[in-house]
Amino acid sequence: MPLRIFEDAASLACAAAEQAASTIQKTIAEHGRCRLVLATGNSQIEFLNALTRMADVDWAKVEAFHLDEYVGLAVTHPASFRKFLLERVIKKTGIQTFHAIEGDSDDLSAVIRTISTRLTAAPIDLAFVGIG
Repeated sequence: MPLRIFEDAASLACAAAEQAASTIQKTIAEHGRCRLVLATGNSQIEFLNALTRMADVDWAKVEAFHLDEYVGLAVTHPASFRKFLLERVIKKTGIQTFHAIEGDSDDLSAVIRTISTRLTAAPIDLAFVGIG
């Protein structure tokens, strides 16, 4: 695996976004879709901003999964990971199939079963965790 060193976080984010977009495009070309796992956090912000600006990605063919969520936290709460992903990725790209974890559901067991079934229905092509 090649090692690349960048001058700053912005340069790293742009390079990671370019590589991610290329991988998404290649996966869509080979399989007709791309299944992603998306994480949140301050380390992801510059990367996700750069990635969502990539105009040549067919976002309609991307299926996204939410990595984790706080139990009991509504999507309207400022700390909600769903809110973070909806605002920073899903709404910006137009991804149509987003499997969010509803941590404030009255039936968390059902949420876990549903997301687990969807997640394991086919291989995950790419996961963005800890970029930045």
